[in-house]
Amino acid sequence: MKPETTGNMLMEAPERLGDRVYEHLREMVLSGELEAGDRLSVPNLALRFAVSRSPIREAVQRLIQDGLAVDEPRRGATVTSVSSEHLAGLFEIREALEGLAARLAAKRASNDQIEKLKAALEAHQVAVAANEQELRQSENLRFHRIIHQAASNVDLLRQLENLDAKVRLAIRRTGAIKGDMEETIDEHRQIFQAIMARDPDAAETAARKHIGRVREKLLQL
Repeated sequence: MKPETTGNMLMEAPERLGDRVYEHLREMVLSGELEAGDRLSVPNLALRFAVSRSPIREAVQRLIQDGLAVDEPRRGATVTSVSSEHLAGLFEIREALEGLAARLAAKRASNDQIEKLKAALEAHQVAVAANEQELRQSENLRFHRIIHQAASNVDLLRQLENLDAKVRLAIRRTGAIKGDMEETIDEHRQIFQAIMARDPDAAETAARKHIGRVREKLLQL
């Protein structure tokens, strides 16, 4: 964490400070800075963040609730490790939820959201062509999040946000998928076209097909 960020955190209200600490810890887990099995020591993290132990303790508990950490006997909280079985289960759930989100988006997306989805698809294509890995990943994520927002279902959005974090962690732990970027772009294009055409059945089918292929690819690694 950058010193200036820590300093700013010290000056924040307790509620806001707790959220900031949680977001920082969460990103450290998802980015791989904290690896599977690493201990989430409250005293050590409090020193590192230059904050009291209370917001650290609360943030660690939220990570456990999110499934990004586990509380182990005699070790305390550690970053979650991901098994093949866990990965398969996550993607079974994701396939169903992404399909539902695409179906609802085809019915409910505003014209502005469809334009944003088109822009995300085009930006993803550019990132893939330029082999910009970080940009490629962020645009891929943006494409899916626009669909989630366009579904206009708060509870579904909450479930997908929680699942997205676990999926990001799982993919990082098992290794990135290589050689499938063109397939991903083509599948995203099919999803976009179905949503733009206001075809819920086609949108759900395309989304489920996309996630199903990614799942099978990951399980082969």
